[in-house]
Amino acid sequence: MSVRVALIGCGTVGTEVARLLLTSADDLAARVGAPVELVGIAERSTETERDPVIPRDLLTTDWRGLVARADVVIELIGGVEPARTMILEAMAGGAGSGISKGGMITKIRAAQRAARSGAHTCIASGREPDPLLRLAAGEPLGTLLYATSTPLQARKQWIADHLQLAGDLVIDDGAVEALRHGRSLLPVGVIEVRGDFKRGAAVACRSVSGEEVARGLVNYSAAECRRIARRPTGEIEKLLGYVDAPEVVHRDNMVKC
Repeated sequence: MSVRVALIGCGTVGTEVARLLLTSADDLAARVGAPVELVGIAERSTETERDPVIPRDLLTTDWRGLVARADVVIELIGGVEPARTMILEAMAGGAGSGISKGGMITKIRAAQRAARSGAHTCIASGREPDPLLRLAAGEPLGTLLYATSTPLQARKQWIADHLQLAGDLVIDDGAVEALRHGRSLLPVGVIEVRGDFKRGAAVACRSVSGEEVARGLVNYSAAECRRIARRPTGEIEKLLGYVDAPEVVHRDNMVKC
């Protein structure tokens, strides 16, 4: 399957790019790994005299229709406008088929949301045969958008920014020091439990003076935390009848304030 290229603009630079695409097809195919086809050139007027190497039937003023048929769009118009408006409108446009929903802007925004969770995203053409299998096999297909954070970092950012706190755990000075050094919160460091929360809720870890030292997802309910507060980890099973975790809040589910 060929890579379909559309040019927006046919001035001095656009003409040279078009000439390259038309006269160096074999070299480009070897570099890209697939035939490269120039499907059209959008310009303001098709009456303007152009380089004879460019077939007249490639010239069009319907840039929206041209972009919809292309895999790659190269913008070659001098100045910010109308290039900016044309590209943004093309990216925001609908899919035009039953293969996907929304335009490129929609896909990029979805990739941004995935990146905030530490996930990489690949945007590939649904017209390609078996794109998912080929991507899984490691074939360089489509556009790969990298996440800037690891899943663990993204999870901690989510805890820090997007969770409503369900209660407080007041902790002693030793626990405050441990949390500031990136350690987990153990039952022995909990002095007081405030609020009524369930396992998995977001809670604040506060010093005796009320300073929020950290916040995280708790491994036990408020009632259970009260029963194991100030007690060694080894007594959790005796006090509760089970052990879900040795920590009240694990460091991987905690972010320092």
